[in-house]
Amino acid sequence: ETNCDKRVVKKMESVRKKALMVGTFAMLLVMAAHAQNCNTAVRAIAPCIGFLQTNGLGQPSAQCCSGVKRLAGSATSSPARRQICNCLKTQINRFPRVTNTAVSNLPTKCKAGLGFRISKNINCNT
Repeated sequence: ETNCDKRVVKKMESVRKKALMVGTFAMLLVMAAHAQNCNTAVRAIAPCIGFLQTNGLGQPSAQCCSGVKRLAGSATSSPARRQICNCLKTQINRFPRVTNTAVSNLPTKCKAGLGFRISKNINCNT
């Protein structure tokens, strides 16, 4: 084995380590963006919990509808809609009194199309 071979091997190891670091950093950025988007979605629908626990009777508050409209405005691509869908599904299932009727009526009552129907058992990948 020559010095040249050793240098090439060392250089390749260095490149591999840097690529691994860049890949890890990119993955962390994606995870942070997902968490941020989910936190934003949760904050947007937080004022809707009261309405969602009434079986969809009456009208949601103006603050609730404002949040739903903000969510609709951010659901501009399939990945964004899927991310919002998964987040909402997880969150609404934490509240046993939230009904599918109320959840599915929320976008219509707020005059805000999300690009997908919300329910407690929706498949967000379709």
